[in-house]
Amino acid sequence: MQIQWNVVTWYSKLLAIVLFIIILPTLTFYFGMRYEDMIVTKKLLEEKTKLQEEKIKNIETQRMIDANASSINVVSPNTNVSLCAGENYTIKWNSKNASSVLIRIGSGAGSTIYQIADYPATLNESNTPGLGEYVWKVGETKGGYRLSSGYYKIYLSVTDKLPWAASDESDQLFNIQDCKGQ
Repeated sequence: MQIQWNVVTWYSKLLAIVLFIIILPTLTFYFGMRYEDMIVTKKLLEEKTKLQEEKIKNIETQRMIDANASSINVVSPNTNVSLCAGENYTIKWNSKNASSVLIRIGSGAGSTIYQIADYPATLNESNTPGLGEYVWKVGETKGGYRLSSGYYKIYLSVTDKLPWAASDESDQLFNIQDCKGQ
């Protein structure tokens, strides 16, 4: 049998139909889907990488915040003590990463709070880092108001680290009394 090149036969027509109607569209569809999968996978990897970078950045930011976070703790008066009105008393506290502290006094929840002083957080006689001291004339407030005899708490707040300012209060109420009549 000899091949005739310019003659269209039934099997050449069948081969053309199979090639152009079945095989080429199927291959085109298959490679198109593979290409689309590659693009979607690439986008997902980029998003995942971006999320991981943001997570790392958030962790680093939190570490910076934690490292720079301020803290303050009332040392005295922190127990049920009695103080004499008009006498000097040293309010003491421990602080970390704070340069200014607001010292206030009140008689407990829901009461009026009076400011005693806004003071450097680490100013003290012994220059001990982290230790703050304020010599207070018992019963006097910054506005000139004199506190009456009664039970009070000291409230301390770091004022230079907003919005992460730390605060603390006396663990127990202490008593201010008039000692001159005794």
